[in-house]
Order: sequence, then structure tokens, then C-alpha cells
Amino acid sequence: MKKRVFRQWMGLAVLLAGVVLGGCKGGNIFGFKSADKKNSGDLIVKGQEQLRDGQFAQAESTFAQAILADPQNSDARFYHAKASLLASGFSIVTLIRDVTNNANKTGASLPLFSPNPTKPRAEDDAEKTRIYQANITIVKDLEPISQGLTHGSFDSSSIGLDLAIANTIRSFLRLRDTNGDEVINSADFFFDINRTTDENFSFDLGGVITSPDQASSFNTLIRDLTQSEGGQRRSLVQQVLDNLRQAGLLTKDSAIDVDELEKAIDDLGNSASKYFINTGQPGNLGIGDNDGDGRVDEEAINGFDDDGDGLVDEDSHFP
Repeated sequence: MKKRVFRQWMGLAVLLAGVVLGGCKGGNIFGFKSADKKNSGDLIVKGQEQLRDGQFAQAESTFAQAILADPQNSDARFYHAKASLLASGFSIVTLIRDVTNNANKTGASLPLFSPNPTKPRAEDDAEKTRIYQANITIVKDLEPISQGLTHGSFDSSSIGLDLAIANTIRSFLRLRDTNGDEVINSADFFFDINRTTDENFSFDLGGVITSPDQASSFNTLIRDLTQSEGGQRRSLVQQVLDNLRQAGLLTKDSAIDVDELEKAIDDLGNSASKYFINTGQPGNLGIGDNDGDGRVDEEAINGFDDDGDGLVDEDSHFP
């Protein structure tokens, strides 16, 4: 009897030793070995410790390694997105509150998009680039979770609002990145966007669009913001609204005024679709009556409201 008990205890000891020495998926909670760079669970635990210690850049790198180890791990992707935001030094809640509070005020400039008058242009552009790139990273991290392609603690409903906010900020700043290189600088042309009425934004292109190439680049920006192509690609506006629905927050209270956010994005998309420029090239996006007033190409790109409808440079043609 004693020998049998001794053999059972020896077997249990061998089993425990195997678990401790071999590790297990999801990390080593007793800390008998350091993080394995091939084990996403170990790396997630290490990255979370770095986040708690305020080591945001290091955490971002650690979670990036976790994604490489297991690209379908929703925890690795979520915490990498969080670390990227924290490393950028910006409060996403503050940013999106500024957007939702100001984007629906008649006469206000589009938040995030407009220049900060208190800073030199280069400094302001560099700051917007950091915000822009952080949110591009967040979108890349969270999209697979939203599409149900991952496993782990996070699903589409738990990241829906985060992804909606990231897509909102990316959408606004994509309009500043007119050459699409993910950097906002002097190589991009700048145009004003203002809330003109309770329903409309005005895009003032006068003095900005001076070549067919710029007109084509602008049409690409508006297409990405407002249109889907044959159901194969969602517009940025559709993505934001889909994310809000995933989060179940279109009709619920939250720390952010989701109704105002939805309205700002929806109005921006509806307004932007009126501003396609007819470049004269066959099949270009500006052909036709884009602003729905029964007239075609009635505006010149000159910064004036030529047709007296309260909008500037919409349904325009080049030159």
C-alpha cells in the first residue's frame, strides 16, 4: 500500500515537473521561466507587465512579437493596439470628444483636420501624423477581430467602439494625407472643410486644386471615404457605422456621444460625395450631377459658391 502511494506521488511529481519545465499555452503563471519569444501567451503576459510599468514603446514591441507568434490571437492584437495608442502620447477619448462636440457645430472647422493656429505648420503636421499613424495601426490590429478571424478574449462586440473611433480619426486625417503615403506634410495639398449647416460640410478647394493630378488624387480621397465598389469594399463611413453597430452602441449611452459621432461621420460622407471633380477623363468619378441639384458641372474650383446653394466648389469640373 505504501509503495503504491509512493509511486502515485512520484508520478504526480513527474507530471508537474513536465508541465513546469515544458510550459503551456498562454504563459507561465508561476514564473518558472522567462518569456518565450515563440509563445504568444508568454509575450502577452510580458507586454501587460510593461504596460503597467508605463513602458509603452517596449510593450508595443513585445505585443508585435506576440502577433508574429500567433497572428490570430485577439489578445495580442488588442493590446498591441492599446500600446500603440499609449506610445503615441494621445488620449483617444479626448480626441473623439473634440470631434463629436465640434463636428456638429455650424460654422466650425472639421476637428483634427484643420490646422492648430497655436503651432507652427511643421509641428502641427508632425503631431497629426503621429495620431494618424497610431490609428492606422489600431485599425490594422482590430479589423481581423471585427471580422471574426481571431481567437481569444476579444470579439467584434468588445472592440466595435474602439475600431469605430480609430476609423473615424483615420478618415478625417486621411483627408489631410492627399498623396496617401501615411505622412501629413508639405507634400500634401491642403483644403478647408467647414460645417456650413446642420446637414452639410463645405470643402473649399479654391486655390488648391491646380492640376489634373491633384484633381484625381482628391477624387480618390473622396471615393475611399464615401463609396463602396460593387459590394467588394466598404467605404470608411460604412466601416465606422458597422463598428458602432457591432459594439451595440448606436442607441446606448457611453462615455462618448455615439449619436453625435454617427451623425458627424454620416454627414461628412454625404457631403463629401458631392465634391467629386470632373477631370475630363472618360469614366472619372466626377462625371454627372454629384450634388443632386439637377445641374452638371455647374461649379468652378475657385473658392466661391457659384450656384448659391451654401456649398463651395461642389459638383465641379477641371479646369
